Amino acid sequence: IRRNRGEIYTGASVTQVDFWGGRRSRRGKGDRVVSGKQEAGEGIRVSFTHQGKEQTLFPDALITTIPVPEFLRVSSGLPDDYVKKVSQVRYCPVVGCVIGTEKFLSPFYWHNVFGRDVHMIVQHSLLYDGYGDKISWVSRYGGSEQDFGLSDDEIKKKYLSVVKEFFPKANVKWAVVYKNTYAEPVYDKDYPLYMPKNRSPVPGLYYAGIATTYPKIRNMNTALESGISVARMVGEDLEGT
Repeated sequence: IRRNRGEIYTGASVTQVDFWGGRRSRRGKGDRVVSGKQEAGEGIRVSFTHQGKEQTLFPDALITTIPVPEFLRVSSGLPDDYVKKVSQVRYCPVVGCVIGTEKFLSPFYWHNVFGRDVHMIVQHSLLYDGYGDKISWVSRYGGSEQDFGLSDDEIKKKYLSVVKEFFPKANVKWAVVYKNTYAEPVYDKDYPLYMPKNRSPVPGLYYAGIATTYPKIRNMNTALESGISVARMVGEDLEGT
């Protein structure tokens, strides 16, 4: 990105994304302009804070990878019928712990757990054993919203008790709690009817990520493939304008 004179903003917080039909020249004093075009047509304005400063971008194209509800929350000017359609995307939350143990818990990568609040114990270090400690994650998906109000210590006690129940010899050296309201989209039978398309009907707006990749598996590989595909799509579209 930087080799192509692009900029990367880390720790930035997007506060508003505006879409309108009009002129891109609608910008205020001090606004940062990515595109110098001022032709009539649709426009996009992205407002964000970075290092304590409010900034504004006017891009030719916008790729969103954040959860659909969060994108809709900060956006204005999208067509009502489009908002109604993609608002049907629902997400499953997750709560869990990443843990480090002295030894592997078992010879198996994936353990499904039934009849407990913890649903799975996955030994990541069986894929890559280069961290020193043996890394696993202990996760709860469906129903995990019940644990969002618990403190980290309460979650560790609750989840690690399940690890000890099934692997009593486990020596857990450390644990880090994670919570995510939007762990993954729920693929129901009607999902293809309202799934966000990579190239949205809104000029210049594109979606990437596992909310757009049904019926593929919802994992990081699929998300990365989606990002690469959409980046190429945007490049082709902009070259044609």
